[in-house]
Amino acid sequence: MARIMVVEDEALTGMMLAAAIEDAGHEVVGPFASLAPALQAIEHGDMSGAILDINLGRGVTSYPVARALLQAGIRFVFLTGYSREGIDPAFAAVPFFRKPLGEPHLRTMIATLAR
Repeated sequence: MARIMVVEDEALTGMMLAAAIEDAGHEVVGPFASLAPALQAIEHGDMSGAILDINLGRGVTSYPVARALLQAGIRFVFLTGYSREGIDPAFAAVPFFRKPLGEPHLRTMIATLAR
């Protein structure tokens, strides 16, 4: 069983992602709607991967979490409404999926993070 963190500011989307992760037989870390608890989770727990929304509202992005995940060697993906051009070039190599994400793509994304 993998532990997959979810960082998503929209409660409904966070719950949907958590349910999909659990349905796939994995454990959810979060979902977190802000930076501080997500960063603490990286420091205090082991996880297999993470799904990050980029825009967390009020001008806050999940880029600090992305940097911490890179430093910790934890793979992650962005699940966002942004296009590739809207993502900070520092994260050009990070896989991203555009919202809304269909069920088959969601399962593939979770399976990839759970490896």
